[in-house]
Amino acid sequence: MTTETKPQTISLDIGPEKGYPQAEFVYEQKIRNVGYFGGVGIGKTSALVIDFVSYAMNHAGSVQVLTEPTYAMVRDVLIPTIRTYFGEYRGKVYDLAERSVPHDMRFVNGSAIKLRSTETGEHLLGTNLARAGMDEATLGDQEASWKWLQGRLRQKGYSHQLKLTGTPRGRNWVWRVFFSNDKLTNSKVWTAETADNHHLPADYLPELLQAYGGWDNPLARQELSGAWLEMAGQVFPQFSRGIHVRTAGHESDLLKDKLGGIDFGGVSPTALVCA
Repeated sequence: MTTETKPQTISLDIGPEKGYPQAEFVYEQKIRNVGYFGGVGIGKTSALVIDFVSYAMNHAGSVQVLTEPTYAMVRDVLIPTIRTYFGEYRGKVYDLAERSVPHDMRFVNGSAIKLRSTETGEHLLGTNLARAGMDEATLGDQEASWKWLQGRLRQKGYSHQLKLTGTPRGRNWVWRVFFSNDKLTNSKVWTAETADNHHLPADYLPELLQAYGGWDNPLARQELSGAWLEMAGQVFPQFSRGIHVRTAGHESDLLKDKLGGIDFGGVSPTALVCA
């Protein structure tokens, strides 16, 4: 006599308070293209892991893929995050091929999560998927992998989603997909700043802010505020509004001639000069 395997469920505590963008991102399961972007330390990887493992446990037979830009990040980032949140369920609810490649999570209810690197390119193909998630999708150029994964979202009987996370890296393909005038219609995005995560150590943000040179530094605004800045090709990246911008004094009234100039940046930011 055989018994039917029923979906496994567990109680999840994802950490952030109600209304925090991470929670909204995790529980969105209807819209096809979903993004969660922002500063460092906002829980991007943990959000994907909690989301996809929870889905696997509650949707028997589903097949999902989670990717990192490199296999080193699968080993050093993705797998440790799985251990942190779901290590106690290993061997009881799921098994994980941790020491062999490819890394697969297989659940007792027949679900599977394939842990892959987008380095493999077209080797991501070959499986019909219910859902896919790309961690740190903004690193490098992973647009081709994103398109390949879109074509695999066709496992019958399941809703289909592709979720992305990352810290902004200029106005690249991810920005075009989620933020430009030509963004995908069936998409939704949540953003967060490093300061939004109240679970971080008290000195985490101040130390990083000092290391990045303060809020006047574009790197700080990108890495901590999650701003989508086009910093490539800047002539003077060290520019600081607090240092280099001054209100003209009465001496300017003595000048007979004043000159103004403008440089329309096709890619880099536009610059205005007045002397």
